Amino acid sequence: MSQTNSFFQALLDFSFSEFVTIKLLKFFYGLGLVVSALAALGLLLTSLGGGLTRLVMMLVLAPIGFIVAATLCRVWAELVIVMFKISENTGDTARGVADVVRNTAAPAGSLS
Repeated sequence: MSQTNSFFQALLDFSFSEFVTIKLLKFFYGLGLVVSALAALGLLLTSLGGGLTRLVMMLVLAPIGFIVAATLCRVWAELVIVMFKISENTGDTARGVADVVRNTAAPAGSLS
């Protein structure tokens, strides 16, 4: 239940301190896999009335198409995650640099 509350809290967060995309990514990846599987199945079913040559061709091409589509869905999901990880790491680095600068600032009255 806290996961649902957290999702809706993030959805209504106008400061954008929490990202909803990461929470929805699993759903969209699963949806992509389901759509890819249905498309491959649809190709197989439509080839049933087209003769033996078309059926054999679709028995080879439909699984290949599914694998390509599933791979593209996975790559897209991983690219989105990488972009968010880069954002987090950049923020951490900026905070770390700010802390170093603050801690190593020259004392007041020094010439350097």
